[in-house]
Parts: sequence; C-alpha cells; structure tokens
Amino acid sequence: GFCPGVVTYNSILRKLCEDGRIREANRLLNEMSGKKIEPDNITCNTLINAYCKVGDMVSAVKVKKKMIDSGLRMDMYSYKALIHGFCKVLELENAKEELFLMLEKGLSPGYSTYSWLVDGFYSQ
Repeated sequence: GFCPGVVTYNSILRKLCEDGRIREANRLLNEMSGKKIEPDNITCNTLINAYCKVGDMVSAVKVKKKMIDSGLRMDMYSYKALIHGFCKVLELENAKEELFLMLEKGLSPGYSTYSWLVDGFYSQ
C-alpha cells in the first residue's frame, strides 16, 4: 500500500496549521516519529510559524531546539517567524537575539523584519 513520506506529511501539517489546528499538527508530528519519518526544515518551520502566529513562543522555541538537536539548520524562514513572533508578544530582547543569530549566519533579514522590530520598540 501507499506509505506517505515527509512531503505528504508536510502538506497535511501546513493545512492543519493554516486552519489553526496546532494540537492536531503536533499529533501528526508524533505519528511521523512513530513511523520513523524524520521531520525536515519545512516541517519545523511550519510549526514554528504556527506557534508564533498564536503567540505561543514557548512552543515555538521548543520546536527550534528540536530542530537544532536533530541536526537541521535554522534558515531565513525560521528566524523571520521567531523574530515576528517575539515582536508580536513584545519580547524584543529575544527578537533581537534571533536577529543577531540570523546576521551571524549571513542571512538577510529584509525590510519586514526590521519593520517588526521598529514597531515593537515603538509600542513599548
């Protein structure tokens, strides 16, 4: 029979997160682990972004840690989601820390990232 891989799981995960069904997305992630399907950057970035959108930065940072621990590299999307999330909840020191990590890796934050930081500092 058909055995779904990481691409199929990522598609389902993205849709669940878009619909705000993060708890179900987490269950799907556990199912992936049970089937020995390794999450990739897309899997992790989808979850980080979903948590950041709802302001659950503790869970977003847990996904970041799992991502790094499993040997995956943070990319522009990972950092931008975290920076935006931290700015939304006005945890600006954490946002700055992610920005500096991003810059250290030679990744370009772009205009929107700086705009979120300025807005965050302005609203304090």
